[in-house]
Amino acid sequence: MEEHDNLKSATEIIDIATKAHNGTRGETTALPLPTIENGSVVVSVLFYTEGLQPDTETLFPPHGRANIEAERGNIIEVDKCVPSDFNVPHEAGVPIDGFGLDHVTADEFWERMDRFQDISADVWQLYAEGNTQLEPEAQDLVREYFTCYQRIAKAPLIPYYEAIAGDFFRWIEKVLA
Repeated sequence: MEEHDNLKSATEIIDIATKAHNGTRGETTALPLPTIENGSVVVSVLFYTEGLQPDTETLFPPHGRANIEAERGNIIEVDKCVPSDFNVPHEAGVPIDGFGLDHVTADEFWERMDRFQDISADVWQLYAEGNTQLEPEAQDLVREYFTCYQRIAKAPLIPYYEAIAGDFFRWIEKVLA
């Protein structure tokens, strides 16, 4: 499958979002996920912090969000957010214990993260085209993307991902049916 050069890569989107957000020490980005707005792919990047205690897995709910237009990299919105903005029943600023990644080694996590970022723009482009009946090669790419997502998505962030990109996940479900 040839690469789609008209969308920024996940790495470029995260870089644009991070610079625009002007975050704080210890802050990290959630997985970038797409929506379609006015015919354009818009990628949302959430910002959150993880606990700093050694050997603990604590995650604080997202507190910032950047929406980036994926073709030109234009910043649409950078703002603060709280769980209720996503209909997630969790109190802002209250940590959540556990990442839910016990099923994956650190090496696999980083390999899958790299691959997820490498193929995101191609999958976003397929999503933007709207077709759910894909050629086998494209369907395999979507399957690989979703497998990576399932392995690397931290459990406390999944409700936010579903709130942001519900339509995208429904498209993946149809493609893989």
